[in-house]
Amino acid sequence: MENWQSAETQKDIEQLMSAYGDFHDACIVSLNFQSGAFVDDKSAMHFGGPEERVLSVVFQRQWEPKTIELQFIGLRQLHLIGWQDNYLCNILEAYLAFHDNLLPANPIV
Repeated sequence: MENWQSAETQKDIEQLMSAYGDFHDACIVSLNFQSGAFVDDKSAMHFGGPEERVLSVVFQRQWEPKTIELQFIGLRQLHLIGWQDNYLCNILEAYLAFHDNLLPANPIV
């Protein structure tokens, strides 16, 4: 988690997936979400903009490189679903791609 690299194209994602072995034998170690919202000293609520909604996910796997952290900036929606209580949490393979217009309305940028 020393060098940050941006993934701005599908080719960048493909290189990431190749470098990390399509997340085979990986697991999610931690998630951290920052909404950008806060309450100030006068109890006024402030809402952050899209660039302040950041999800950080740390993965580890049994191969090198072992640890990778991905950050998703401007996150609008997240679905995280576990399998079942009596199953392991390892990832066998992952899919990551850019998609446009999945949600109604466009955020103000």
